[in-house]
Parts: sequence; structure tokens; C-alpha cells
Amino acid sequence: MTIFDRKSLVLIIVSAVIAPVLSFAQLDTSQLINWKYAGVDEFFWPEHEIQTLNCDNTGKQPCDQALQSILNQKRKKPLVLFIPNGTYLFKEHITVPSNVLIRGASPTKTVLVFEVPENHHCFRANGRAIRKDFPLSNAPKLGDTVLTGIPNGSFVPGDQIALMHNDKHLVTREWGENNTGQIFIVKGQRGNRVTVDVPVRLDYEMRNQPRVQPLEMVHHIGFENFSIIRRSASSRQVSNFYFRHAHNIHLYGIMSDSCHYAHVDIRNSKNVKIEKSYFCDGHDHGEGGKAYGVIIHAGSCDVLVVDNIFQNLRHSMIIQSGGNGNVFAYNYSTDVKATRSLFGFSMGHDISGDMVVHGNYAYRNLFEGNHGHMGIIDNAHGTNGPGNTFYRNCIVGYGITVTNNRSHNQIFIENKVNGPSFFMAQNHYFYNNTFNNFDNDANRPNAQITSLGLDVFPEGIDEDLVWKMGNPLCEELALPAEKRYVSGLYVPTSGRSIMRDRE
Repeated sequence: MTIFDRKSLVLIIVSAVIAPVLSFAQLDTSQLINWKYAGVDEFFWPEHEIQTLNCDNTGKQPCDQALQSILNQKRKKPLVLFIPNGTYLFKEHITVPSNVLIRGASPTKTVLVFEVPENHHCFRANGRAIRKDFPLSNAPKLGDTVLTGIPNGSFVPGDQIALMHNDKHLVTREWGENNTGQIFIVKGQRGNRVTVDVPVRLDYEMRNQPRVQPLEMVHHIGFENFSIIRRSASSRQVSNFYFRHAHNIHLYGIMSDSCHYAHVDIRNSKNVKIEKSYFCDGHDHGEGGKAYGVIIHAGSCDVLVVDNIFQNLRHSMIIQSGGNGNVFAYNYSTDVKATRSLFGFSMGHDISGDMVVHGNYAYRNLFEGNHGHMGIIDNAHGTNGPGNTFYRNCIVGYGITVTNNRSHNQIFIENKVNGPSFFMAQNHYFYNNTFNNFDNDANRPNAQITSLGLDVFPEGIDEDLVWKMGNPLCEELALPAEKRYVSGLYVPTSGRSIMRDRE
């Protein structure tokens, strides 16, 4: 959402009065899915190859060919590629294959500068979908872990598949079609029954022809402890990190400065984790897909974005186009910036969501424990699916809103909210929220629920602190990510590795 029209402004004013008196029921945990599948498996490479990038580290001579040639080498073992201290210039994008970990010395010492053509991402990792469909004999339902009707012997454990269906009735934009399904890892097949790794998150119908499509995904790719700066301008939707048909991808301790479309663009992917990183600024903050932090879309699922800093972006945390089962947790977003052209002049404003569910039927995603200034389930690309959950977020400025009148059945639990809030559509679930310092229920959270999305809180957080941090002032006790931002320590100077060596 950007500039409000007159009707929306009236709704906001009215909502400031009526939000505190919304009806509140007892918490029904059956409405909540299990979000703890989100994230990555720890890399375990008992045998691996280690190489060091040796090229100009003054930022004067391009290093893209040297880096890409290392990545293109045929090898039998996974690769850990170390980039030492220095500034490295890249004139072309870098394509990263499976089983590669790229590690810098630290985000302040290893700096990668990209001056690439306008149609290039900086880093990209692409798998593919195989053009072969297996129609299902029964329509999967919410909670199922078995898909039926697939010819015996079609899949083996570890195979990657996409559950698809005809979804024109769910999406508004043509580019969102065929993206509202779900991606799975096959656990096994017996007869015509395929067991998958996580439960189905949507009720399907036979009239919409549910089917399974095989995937060949790039996998086990990591980026650790370096900075990336994109200097070159672009009019295209290009991103600093671009993942498509990718599985088990991890970013840790990354500083990313200046993007066009997004700092991290995740499409048709599964099990991505982005942790303790810092995403700042964009070349353009206008409409049409500009200056996003992390965007999860095109049916991506089981992505965990935790303990990061977002600054000076149009939308920091954004999900659209069939994204499901994803988690944004304990992130700090500040200095939201958007622009809009008016009579030929570019006008800046901050009326833009930093926690966004953006339409084309994103469903059952979780925003937990984040600090920002606006949460919104919006109408940018039409209807959003059910079960998008805002849990224990601290939102100061423009409140929480639902702006599409068909985006029913959203969930709001124990959020601390200052600012105008209004809720279009029906059957939303509210429990123990605080709107504009008005306590509508008990001050303490439900003692039986700690984290909906994490098995372990980020370092520096415990259950009691999580609730205290929900104070709308957000001053006395802050998220670890906010403390790093205030102190100027954006990310760890020496981060842990996601690749576990044999002990």
C-alpha cells in the first residue's frame, strides 16, 4: 500500500476507534500450522575441497571470470571457496552450482562490488522444472502427507516435486498462475502412493486437476561473511541474490547494499535460511517492484528469515504469489522509504508496509517477533489465502491492515500495535493483541505457546524477553538485530559456519 485514497483514509480514522473493541475468542491452536519445517538442514560435508580466490583485491580489475571458472570445475567433492580480505570487482553475474559454500573473511573485510549489465542479477542459483506431469487420483487435503495416483517407481527418496493445480480462480495477475501449490521432498513411494516431507497446506479439488511435476533443484549452497554492493543501475527486476528452483540455501553474515528489485529474490524454492544479515537501500524506491529486502514468491515454501536488519527499503519482508509456510522472525526493519511520481515529480513518503503479504494467494505464512512500522495483507495483486499469521510483532507507525475484502481468515495473536489498523474481509482471528496502548485482554501471553516458528530463539532472546519487547515504545528492551544496528555492528565479525565438519 502506498498513498491512501479518501475512502481508505476514512476507514483508517474509524479503525483507530473500533480496533480496540474487536471481538476476541479463546486461542484455537488447530488454526495454526507447523512452521518449524522452515529453514535448512545443516550442511554435513565430511569430505570437501577448499580453494581460495586469487585475483585482484583492490577493486580495479574484474574477478568474475576467475571466480566463475572455479565454480565451473568438475569435482567429486563439495567446495568451500574462501575469498580473503579485499575489494573484488565483478562485471558479470556469478552462477553458483550445487554443493558450494562461498565464504568471506568478514562482512567488513571482504567486499564484492558488482557493476553488471542491467539484465543481470549478481549471484544466481537456478534449477529447473521437468516438463512432465503426474495427475493425482485423489485431491490432497490440508494436513495430508501422502499423494496418490502416481505410477509405481516414479520417484525415490530425496526427489523434489511440485504439487500443482489449475489456480486461475485464486490469482489476480497472470504471472501468478501455477504458483499456488507446494514443493516437497519425496520420503518414499509404495505402489501409487508417494509420501512427502511436510504436510499439505491447502485443500485441493479434483475439478482443478491436481498433479505432480518433477523438479531438478540446485541445492546445498551457502554464502557467509562478506559484503555485496551493486553499483550499476537497472530498469529490470534484477536482484542481488536470485534463487529459483533451489533447495537448502543459506545466507549468514551478509551485508547487501543497494538493490533494484530485491536484495534476495526467492522463487519456486524450498528450505532457504537467511540469518544475521543486513540489507540496506535501493537504487529506486518507486512502484512496480523496487527496493525490496527479501521477497518470497512463486510458490516458495519453508523459508526462514531470522534475526536480520532491514533499512531504507520500500518493503523489507514480503511474500506473494503462492508463497506458503514461510517465516519472518525477530527481524528489525527501520527507515522505510517509498517514492511516487506526482505531476512529474518524485515524492518520498513512508506509508509503505515493511511486513507485507502482497496478493496472488500467498497463504499460511508467519511473521513472528519482528519490529517494524507497518504490517499489511494488501490488495496489490488481489486475494491472499488464509492463515497468514502475525504473532508477537511490535509495529509502531501505521499499524496492521487487511485491505482486500476477499482475504479472509487471517490470524493476529499478541501483537503490540501503535497506529491506525483496519481489517477488511471476514473471519479473522484476534487474540490478546494491544492496539494503541489499549489492552483488550490479559497482558501476559498464552503460557503454552512460546515460538510458533522456531525451535530455538536467536541468541539474546528468551521467552520472557520476547513478551517484554512487545512494548510499543520498543526502547527499553530491543531485538538483538536492533542492538547490532544501533551499535553499528550490523553483522558478526566472525560468523559460525553452516557446513559441519566431522568431529
